[in-house]
Amino acid sequence: MPIIEPGGGRVFKRMNDMTVKVKSSDTNGTYEMCEEKCPPGFESRRHMHAKDFETFYMVSGSARWEVGDEVVEAVKGHTIHIPPNVPHKVKSDEGCEMICIFGPGQQEGQFEEMSNLTEEQQQDDALKKSILAKYNMVPLE
Repeated sequence: MPIIEPGGGRVFKRMNDMTVKVKSSDTNGTYEMCEEKCPPGFESRRHMHAKDFETFYMVSGSARWEVGDEVVEAVKGHTIHIPPNVPHKVKSDEGCEMICIFGPGQQEGQFEEMSNLTEEQQQDDALKKSILAKYNMVPLE
């Protein structure tokens, strides 16, 4: 059983910082756990996951979550659980920090592939959509 020290884990820098604390390989693919730090002004695209569950626990800051038809201004202590095929997005004006659990665990692969794109590849929407599709993520905007 791995013990992850504070500040430990594999960091993927994108629009936010996603640090993988528990890898999918640590759980036989059942889930993975990450720490997500969103800067002020962060906003995800509306999307859904075809086969995956996501659970987010707000550690600090605040964020506006749209999950299906529900909207919540989440603060420290809120838990947002998103089943497969439920459209969602998050926006944080002030920035926030969350603990994220993804099940089954496969999003680390998506984080890695998207983080490794060159600037030119980042402009290729077809390439990005193919990577997201490989990890059951469906962009809706």
